[in-house]
Amino acid sequence: MSHDKDDGDTDPPPTESDETVIRHRWDGTTSPSMAVVEAVAIATDREPTELSQLHRTINADALDSLITGETDFPLEITFVYDGVTVVVDQSGAIEVVVPGS
Repeated sequence: MSHDKDDGDTDPPPTESDETVIRHRWDGTTSPSMAVVEAVAIATDREPTELSQLHRTINADALDSLITGETDFPLEITFVYDGVTVVVDQSGAIEVVVPGS
């Protein structure tokens, strides 16, 4: 949608957040929990070994079971890990939201 600017119009206010969203895809070659660690490492420009252990944030085995299991409804899991918000769904999509500085 585009807006033409009239003389009386003002620009929309800036967004309140300067967050960056990084999208990653779990391809099944590793566990979903390992893919989360890799995605967060990439999004935060760190090595996976520099991140806190995932199991201190979420039960990695439960995450893997929920994401790889079959359900009668769409499943999306959201949690905060090492200062970023992570959203994982059964399609293999992983979204890492990095807050602005």
